[in-house]
Amino acid sequence: MNRISTLGLLMMAWWFPGADVFAQVSERPQISVTGTAVTCVNPDEIIWSITTTDEDPDLTKAKIASDQSAARVLAIRDRLKIAQEQLTSGRLQIERVVERVDAKRNLAPVTVFKHFRIQREFSIKQKDLDRFDEFLSEIVGGPVEGSFRYETSQRYELRNETRIKAVKLARQKAVAMAEALGVGVGEPLKITESSNGWPRNTSNFAYNQVQQRGAADQRDGQLVPDAIEIQISVQVVFALQPPEAGDK
Repeated sequence: MNRISTLGLLMMAWWFPGADVFAQVSERPQISVTGTAVTCVNPDEIIWSITTTDEDPDLTKAKIASDQSAARVLAIRDRLKIAQEQLTSGRLQIERVVERVDAKRNLAPVTVFKHFRIQREFSIKQKDLDRFDEFLSEIVGGPVEGSFRYETSQRYELRNETRIKAVKLARQKAVAMAEALGVGVGEPLKITESSNGWPRNTSNFAYNQVQQRGAADQRDGQLVPDAIEIQISVQVVFALQPPEAGDK
């Protein structure tokens, strides 16, 4: 028993000093700032998202119809003469569709099987914006649903650059605020990032009807898409230090 008690005391003596250190860190003077940077770039790609939907009470017939729809999408790629990697397939969903039918008096409604529904998702990448009307005519020429959005092939690189700009802006803001208070800025204690996600310049189309949402303009017969905004905000918590020790 004495050995166990001694070991327990040793473990407590080792643990609590560490807890004191963390407590001291959390009690240090801090400043929390947010830096937001925005990079605008003209799109050089269009991403077409296509969904085919086929329904039939017979699952085999629904599968055949879905295969035919997929073949039509593949034929679009061939007619547009684009590279094989510019067309990719995505989610495949098969579900039983039911409906509620009112039963006789004093009985609860019953659920009745209606049909099977098969949905497939495809994505086509258009690299030449001047061919927009050609792509539009081919893709919207069948019973499909989907959307298209303007994109940049440099999104990953631009996000990295914008992130660095946001971090620098956050530090500049922290230094300016700390200087006004007569203190300095120390090391960063916490960094959190948020971004605006995908661009909003997206248009939907369904069954040969394109619903424009201001994603682009038509001037002299040419497509003039809006610039893509890449926005990243970075929240940084800095430690505050005496002015002679801090970073101005």
